[in-house]
Amino acid sequence: MLQSLRVCSRRTASRAFSRQADAAAGIEPTGPVRVRFAPSPTGMLHLGGLRTALFNYLLTRRYGGEFILRIEDTDQARLVPGAAEGIVQTLEWAGLSFDEGPGKGPDKYFQSQRGDIYRKHAQKLLDRGAAYRCFCSTSRLEALRTEQTAQGRAPAYDRHCAHLSLRQIDEKLRAGEPYTVRMLSPSAEGSDAGRFYDIVHRAMNFRGPAGFDDAVLLKSDGQPTYHLANVVDDHLMRITHVLRGEEWLMSTPKHRALFNAFGWPAPHYAHLPLLMNPDGSKLSKRNDDGPVQRYIDDGYLPESLVNYTALLGWHPDTPQELFTLRQLEQSFSLAGLSRSKSVVSRERLDWLNRQHLRAALADPDKSAGLIQQARAEVAAVGGFEAASVRPETVATALRLAGDRLTFTKDLYNAVPFMFGDPALDTATAEQALILVPHEFRVPILNAVERALASEVPESWAGFAKSVAATAPAPTKHVMMMLRFALTGERFGPKIPELLDALPVDSIKRRLRKAKAEIESLLAQLGRSGAGPSSSSGTGHIDRMWFSSSAQAKGAKRAAKPKPTRHEQIAGMKKGRHLKRIDSLQNKGRSGGGQSQLLDARMRRASEQKSKFQGAREFVQRSSATPGDQKLAEARILRQRSRQLKQRGTPGLGFTPARFRLMPIENETGTDLTALSSGQGATRRAMTVKELKEQVATSTFDNIGLHPDVAAAAKQVLEKQIRNRNPHQEDEVSLHLTEIQALGIPEILGRSRLSKRGARQTADSHSAGPNAFLAAETGSGKTFAYALPLITMLKQEEEAVATDSWRMSMLRREQRPRALVLVPSRELVAQVTSAFKSIAHGAKVRVVGVHLGLARRDLRIKIDQGPIDIMVSTPGAALQYMGRDALFKTSEVRRVVVDEADSMMDEHSFGDQIRQVLNMVRRSNEKQDRREQAVFVSATLPKLIREQIIHRYPDVIHITTPSLHRAPQRLAQTFIDVSKDFQGHKLNALGSVLRTAASDKHVIVFCNSKTHANLVYRQLYKRGIPSLLLAGATLVKKPYARTKDPTARPETSEDIAEAEESSEDRPDLDDPWEKETWFAGQEEIYAAIDEAAPAEEAEVTAVTSESTASVPISGADVNDLKAPVPSFNRKEVLAAFLGTDPIPAHLLAPIAPPAESTVEDMSALSARRKILVCTDLGSRGLDTTCVSHVVLFDFPTTAIDYLHRAGRTARAGSRGKVTAMVSKKDRRLAEQIRLAIRQGGIIN
Repeated sequence: MLQSLRVCSRRTASRAFSRQADAAAGIEPTGPVRVRFAPSPTGMLHLGGLRTALFNYLLTRRYGGEFILRIEDTDQARLVPGAAEGIVQTLEWAGLSFDEGPGKGPDKYFQSQRGDIYRKHAQKLLDRGAAYRCFCSTSRLEALRTEQTAQGRAPAYDRHCAHLSLRQIDEKLRAGEPYTVRMLSPSAEGSDAGRFYDIVHRAMNFRGPAGFDDAVLLKSDGQPTYHLANVVDDHLMRITHVLRGEEWLMSTPKHRALFNAFGWPAPHYAHLPLLMNPDGSKLSKRNDDGPVQRYIDDGYLPESLVNYTALLGWHPDTPQELFTLRQLEQSFSLAGLSRSKSVVSRERLDWLNRQHLRAALADPDKSAGLIQQARAEVAAVGGFEAASVRPETVATALRLAGDRLTFTKDLYNAVPFMFGDPALDTATAEQALILVPHEFRVPILNAVERALASEVPESWAGFAKSVAATAPAPTKHVMMMLRFALTGERFGPKIPELLDALPVDSIKRRLRKAKAEIESLLAQLGRSGAGPSSSSGTGHIDRMWFSSSAQAKGAKRAAKPKPTRHEQIAGMKKGRHLKRIDSLQNKGRSGGGQSQLLDARMRRASEQKSKFQGAREFVQRSSATPGDQKLAEARILRQRSRQLKQRGTPGLGFTPARFRLMPIENETGTDLTALSSGQGATRRAMTVKELKEQVATSTFDNIGLHPDVAAAAKQVLEKQIRNRNPHQEDEVSLHLTEIQALGIPEILGRSRLSKRGARQTADSHSAGPNAFLAAETGSGKTFAYALPLITMLKQEEEAVATDSWRMSMLRREQRPRALVLVPSRELVAQVTSAFKSIAHGAKVRVVGVHLGLARRDLRIKIDQGPIDIMVSTPGAALQYMGRDALFKTSEVRRVVVDEADSMMDEHSFGDQIRQVLNMVRRSNEKQDRREQAVFVSATLPKLIREQIIHRYPDVIHITTPSLHRAPQRLAQTFIDVSKDFQGHKLNALGSVLRTAASDKHVIVFCNSKTHANLVYRQLYKRGIPSLLLAGATLVKKPYARTKDPTARPETSEDIAEAEESSEDRPDLDDPWEKETWFAGQEEIYAAIDEAAPAEEAEVTAVTSESTASVPISGADVNDLKAPVPSFNRKEVLAAFLGTDPIPAHLLAPIAPPAESTVEDMSALSARRKILVCTDLGSRGLDTTCVSHVVLFDFPTTAIDYLHRAGRTARAGSRGKVTAMVSKKDRRLAEQIRLAIRQGGIIN
């Protein structure tokens, strides 16, 4: 049975009052309704279309009435054969049965069959004078649109033909001139068509010509447009409520004007919000997560997809998240519809599918069908005959998999040991076996065999306990050994459940096989001359026996005798005594009376200083009376307060003036860093010598950081350096990078430049100076803003440390004090980890939030205590700090926008960033204070810079001389691929990888996931194993320019044109677009001999970037058409950054090269790790170990080249970049090559 899950309580008094008011306004129907779902058969049914159909269906089932399916196929040019039948089949799969529609009902439900009806009603409008014929040519309309756009006006018809006389019209008709029929729309002042009540968006009021243009009703070929057909059909089919997508909200005034022209009453409207991708872009039919058929093919149950779709834009009255279709029919209400856009999250859908799958298996009516389906899928995946897979085994496997199983097709991979004996020589089995000390392995198996030889136990739970009690090993090692022998894995079901699921003869056979495997390994070890105490030997056996330090520790713990009861009591007393010392110390600090008693207790505690840690520090502090200690602490606080005032700490009445750092040139053309005020009144240059001096003399201790923050930063940096050089025994030298030495003092308000004569201003209401940090990739920008941010939070706490009430108001639950915005959930995890490495030692709490988190996980984060810093994506910040109000903005005084060059772009997160900044600003203005904003970027686009300066005129602009340069110590090679054949590039790629065999970690970049999959498969066929990390195809649109930002889709053709539009490569001759170009530092221009191309095959490759015919050379055509596999990101990154061989299931799902096996390819991958990925797939990847980057596809912009090259040669290490340059890439490559050779900067 489905169980309700409480996610949040939304039934507040205000919401109840609002819903009562909505009911009074007529939102909820009072009787039966008639609704329609009218899709266009131009492709597969979209997830948004399924939601619209579902809400229409639920409305009729809740209040009674008819649900009508109408196919709007008037646009025959875009009609896809079979699309209408596919829509009907998808609705039937989801359980949404329509009452009237194709093949069911008395009417015609294809609009293409109702042409006479539309022409008849168009003639009625002509007779009434509510419409007119338009004879304007296409060229005149295009010229009119161009002229209006140039004048900054919204395109609208000028009614050139509205004033033609009847004689003129008759002459044109006799001459056979083509015409369209246009609606004579009323003026905004003389009609109420633009003023209506939308059920979702509430009261609407459209004014001006944008909502009252003379729309085309009949095209020149006599076919109706969407506007006419939609209105006529809604009236003739007696539609009472129209539930449709938000994109049609702007067309509603036209439709209402048409209803008024005909003299018909208009239905009630509810425009549903758009569905969004996690990155903030609109979910469309062309997205991977758009078509419903994609979810069906992936294996989602109809119950889970319907449940998930219902929650996209609808909030139930009850705190319930799991719904059957029947429960949705009883609970649905129009008042629960939300106007906020919904983000499509696969994680939440996967969770729902697991719950519905478990419920279906518990239902006898559904379980039989699922078992048969899983049986066929197990046979297909495992390569068995379907008849050989027993239904009982499948049912048991489904029960054992439990919540770990999301789809039935994954059953074989989830519990492979249920369908055959496990392989005990794999890497997974090795990890399971290595945790058991070698001296316990064979004795445990012997004990189990002896126990099974006597009789079959009635209770397997009791059997496992009895074996653990009699075996000469700890219980956990017994269980580990049993799991290894039975499953070959480290994790899995509980041992009693596993023993109960397997036949007894299978258990005995697997135990004998495991014992033989271990004895064989022992015999090989004995022949090699290595024993348990020897450290010699390499390979699989060496790793199996000696590589884990946990094994030695486990053996040591096992040999150590258990403590006696007396020793346990002594340990408990020790712990209580330490707590008592801490309590006394706190009382001594507070200065609360009874000094003699405290002194006596302190003396007794001091006698234990040789026995307990921390006593020495306590005795030193206890030498004075509590009163003296209180006076000393007050004196220290006053000294700290004076120091903070001198530093310009926020809230203490003194802050330095704001300055902007910008790049300039001296007379010799050398790059400098200049200082100027926000108003441009003063200008001071910082020479290269001064810059180097500041970087050389700046340390973590003298740059103004809090001592705790500085100590934590040094510890983290030292650990990173030693991880890169594990054999280094000398003392590690810690240095600040350029951006850290320049940026940290500026953010803290302690810049050395500001002390050189510039006038300072006091501002007690500001949290700190606004700053824009721009530095190259891998320069340590995260620490450049993380360290001062944590420092300022610590200083705020110390300023109110003596006032417990002010401290409680400063750190309050659900009220973060700082907000860090990043573009993706991968970066949320990466930045949160970087903050936590510092914040843990500084006792500052950091949480990461994104829209993929379940609400219960968010509630856990909130309940754990006050939050100081929240790292979030823009969408999550708006969702959880805005509409849901899970987090408050009342205490947010500092905002950091990371990756500002992409985040502030209009086609990315620009609108969401502005909303978040406005929300924080309004919250601070209510308290008469100003927030601090820090923007961080690896590039310096002019438009983004102007946006920031416009919003924060006093922003400090900090750049480093190395901005827009390739990393130092980077060797760059361009390979001229003269023929634009993929096969030739693949041959060149193979030659590069074989030549650079010494590189341990290599990244191969592709422009699309289709090409990434091609490279991934072709490398495997060439004997080069690799990993694949292909995110969605990254299509950047930094140069997109709309003809008119106020223009709205008028017809279905306009909408199709807008959806199909794509941006070409930027025009390099345009100075406005040229500013994003890249200049590097060092280059080696090289070419290789042209490899002999293999037999060429001409295919049509439909990829995300082109639909043109692409010739393929030296590659199997099927590799380009093969579906892109989806791997677990964390697992792929762990395999790439680790030292173990690549697991077999992460290798290409094709046959290995001749005379090789999958195990051979996996073992070969241990020598060198190769990751094939796209730009989006590599986001959030820690690449400090990467020594070589190969660009199989040349990037589309020079900035992308800079980002890819920055994946290597990080933190001062050496690196290589090898780029394949085809014919179409020569122009961009030549620009980059010249810039690298000249050492200039194109910005």
